This record gives sequence, structure tokens and C-alpha cells, in this order.
Amino acid sequence: MNTTSLQCPELALVDDYLGYYASFRGDAVAAVSNGRHLTYSELRLDVQHLANAMRIAGVCKGDVVATLADPGEVFLLTFLASLSIGAIWVGLNPKYTIEEYQYILEDCKPKVIFCDQMAGSRDYVRDIIQATERLSELRAVVVCDDKYDFDRDSGPMENDLFRMMANINSSRPISLNSFKSLCPKGLSLSILCSAVHVSDPAIIVYTSGSTGSPKGAVLSHNGLTKCCRIQRRYWSVTPLKILNNLPINHIGCVGDLTAFSIISGGTLYFQERFDPERIVKSIEQDQITFLGQVPTMFQLLLDKVEELGEVDFSSLKIVAWSGAPASRELVEKLVKICPVSTSYGLTETVGSITFVPPTNNVEELSGSVGWPVPEYEVRLANGDFVVNEVGEQGEVQVRGDFLLLRYWNNEQATQAAFTKDGWYKTGDLAVWKPNGAIAVVGRANDMFISGGYNVYPREIEQRIEAIPGVSLVAVVGVPDDVFGETGIAFLTIDADAGLCSDDIRSLCSKNLANYKVPKSFVIVEELPILPIGKIDKSALKERWTLQQQPNTALGK
Repeated sequence: MNTTSLQCPELALVDDYLGYYASFRGDAVAAVSNGRHLTYSELRLDVQHLANAMRIAGVCKGDVVATLADPGEVFLLTFLASLSIGAIWVGLNPKYTIEEYQYILEDCKPKVIFCDQMAGSRDYVRDIIQATERLSELRAVVVCDDKYDFDRDSGPMENDLFRMMANINSSRPISLNSFKSLCPKGLSLSILCSAVHVSDPAIIVYTSGSTGSPKGAVLSHNGLTKCCRIQRRYWSVTPLKILNNLPINHIGCVGDLTAFSIISGGTLYFQERFDPERIVKSIEQDQITFLGQVPTMFQLLLDKVEELGEVDFSSLKIVAWSGAPASRELVEKLVKICPVSTSYGLTETVGSITFVPPTNNVEELSGSVGWPVPEYEVRLANGDFVVNEVGEQGEVQVRGDFLLLRYWNNEQATQAAFTKDGWYKTGDLAVWKPNGAIAVVGRANDMFISGGYNVYPREIEQRIEAIPGVSLVAVVGVPDDVFGETGIAFLTIDADAGLCSDDIRSLCSKNLANYKVPKSFVIVEELPILPIGKIDKSALKERWTLQQQPNTALGK
């Protein structure tokens, strides 16, 4: 059955959509991971099998299930199986340190943890066991890598299965096949199911923790399905073939790509991590039609394209970015490929709350984050005052039943995130454009005060990005003995640009008030990138502090 023959129905749960497409187009490919093609029928059976094993292992509605994996089959199965039985799923990034695993796992207290692999000399299973030494709630660490050496762990496997069924804690790792053997494939255990409601929590996404310890944003089933249906209205592609290489602890991977594809009946093509050359190969061979990345990824991808020479991007129908602003130069390159879209949202809004629909209009794409979704309540506010005037700055606030339910184990943070009348405070500062679109000018907590003036890094970054030859730029505020704080600009430039720091300073001085011009311009070979593809500004501040120490060199 062709993708175009079915309309996207309005169903309550992600699991309902999986069942719908398994019934009506079961032979269609739902996902491709490491060369394995999973049809919707096969995916449905595998999800049900794993979900039944979870139930027998003691996972109940409201319990937490965690997964440490790259984007791929293990992530997809554990995510969908957890949601299907009302468990709350948490993604763990393979780049986390043991301390980061420990903080998150002790906060969310999972019943079962799935581990995908070992990488190089790093043994993730040992890391997880070390990080969960104090977790009495843990029933099993399930290893999903066939190459893992189980023989080094003493004790018969059957004892561990018995301990799980007897509700006794067992942190000894067992294989995924042994775990699934708790329940024969195809056996129905619907009698053990508790009804899952749209308002129930579905996933916990831990924020980056840039302002302190990570907070676990609890997102509902309704948030996932509602936001993905709206996203489908803006990003309607037939056939929908999505490349997914974002980390599984990020809402971009879980919601914007994975849930979006399942709800739309599309096909997911997984890649373990960002690799520009592999992206090009997949687009050409798999005929990818939708590519969603963050701007830094797109910039690095286009750099690779220039290196490779001629490539075939003719299959792409939409490329889209969110999560960070893109430079005008980057947008001008992207619109030459196919229609481009951008949107704006946060982990806490589950999906995007504004969109620029697919277009080749560079002004719309580089000058705003688009127009608010009509079904959502979106406003700009300055304290208790709502901002309606064009050009007047205010905080983006949003209200609706799709927002995060709460922060996990953090009532204080939950209360601080909302106004008394239920508006979620994003912390992003924006202005209304004359055409009704919203332009984000920066984050309130990115702002620094220099000589009594409020300085917003994004405004400065946009000016520097407009300089021909500048590739990437990040501006951070650092302590200053004279002005309290001052700006430092880190940037990468094209090899043939012939730019130096003095050139960039001179150009900035012509376009910015003197208090906005960064004190130093540091040209570097590359900028530190977070696992989600954004520039790591915290690392840049640390590098600047290190650079101030004697005999330390940084940049040019």
C-alpha cells in the first residue's frame, strides 16, 4: 500500500499509531538500522514481545525504564515498548560521564536499564553498574550487545531471571535475548495492562544543566502525539524518509524525528552519530526526503559537500532546523538544495511552537523563527505586561495542554517555570516582526552586563556571521575588572578568507555600539560542540579562563 493512500488519523498514543500502520500497511518499512529493515508489522511484534517481558520483569505503569544507546533499533524498541505499557522512558547519552549517569539514574530510579554496546575501550555496562550501586529499585541491567562477554560474570543466568520474577534486585547484566525469554514471542498479556491515558507521563528528558544540575522534564503522551500531528501539517512529505542521527536523550531525536515518523507512517534511517560523509551517502542511496539537523551540523555537512564535490540531493523535499539560530550565509546555501523550514521550541514545549513553513525566502528564514501555531497560546511578556508592539522586546511564553507536566522530583523548579495563570516561561527574549512572525534575540540567562549596559550575545553573533568568510561564531560574557563583564567572540573562518581579528573588530565597530563590541576575537580551528550539535558555550568560557593563565595559548 502506498504512503499516500492513508491519511494521518487523530489517535491518542504513539502506540496507537504503531498499531494502526501495522494493520493497514504492515509491509511498509518503519525503520532501517545497521542494515536491518523493520516493517511496521515486524516492529509491532518486536515491541509487544519486549513490552511483555518488561511486564513479567515487574515493570508497571509509572515505573521508569532507561536506555543507554546510540540512535538505532535498541533505542526504538525500548522507547516504544515502554510507552505501550505506561512506563516512563529515559534516554541516556553514550557521551555522559559516570558521574552524569549516576546523577540522572539516582534521580529517576529506573526499574530496568538497557545498554546497547561497548565503544572502544569503554565498557558501558561496568559504568552503569558502578553508577547504580545505590539503586535498590533496579531489577535488571539488560545488555543489547551480542559481543559482550557474559562469561566474566559468575552465576547461572537462570538465577537472575528467577530473581527478577521474584521481585529481588539484580544488578548483574543479562542479555537482551535472555530478558525477552521471560515471555514467548506472540503471547498476549493484555490482562496485565493498565490503561494508558493521554495525560500520563511518557518520557523524561533531562536538560543540559547549563544553569545547574540537569532537570528532568516530564512530557506526556498527549504532548508527543499532538505536537507531531501539528508538525506533520507543516512538514508534509510523501514518502517520508527521515535520517535520524541525533542523540536519544534529546527531544529532537525522540519527538521531532522518531515519534513524528511513527505518527506519520514514515521510515526512519538511523545513524549512530553525526558523520557528514555518511549523511551524504544515505541521502543518495536511501533517497532521504526529510533532513532535520541543528545549524552547526548543516554547516559541517555543507563543508564536507564542498570537499566531496558533486553530490545528489535531488531526493530531499524539505530540510529543517531548530534548536539554534542559523546564519544568513548558511540559509543562502540551504535554499539552493530544496525548500527550507525552521521552527522554535524547547524540550519543555515538546514540539515547536512557531514555524516558518518550507520556503526559499531567505529573509523569512534568517530573520525570524516563524509564526505561532494557531492552536497554541503564545505571547511575549515583560514582567506582568504583555508585549504587543512591533520591535518591543519580551520573554516568549506559551500555554497549553501539550507542555511538560512537571520537572521530575523538583517541585520548586516546576513552580518557578510557570506564571500564576499557567504560562510557561521559556527564558528566551524575542520581538514581534511587522509580518506577525517572532524573532528570537537571545536568552535571558545569556545576557551579560557590561559597564551597566545589557548585552545580548545573539545580536553580536548575527553581525559577525554576516561578515564574508566567517563560518561559525559564539559570543560569551566573561568577568572584567573594569566593566564587570565583557564579551569574547570565538569564531572559525574559511581557509581562503584572509581575515584576522583586527579586520573583524573593525567591521563590528561600524555596526555595533562600542559597549557591544567584544573585547577579544579568538579565531580557532574548531568550536566545541555538544552532543546535540550546539556550540558548547560553557566550554568556551572555561577555555578563556585557561587562556588567561601564563604560558597558555589559545587561537590566533
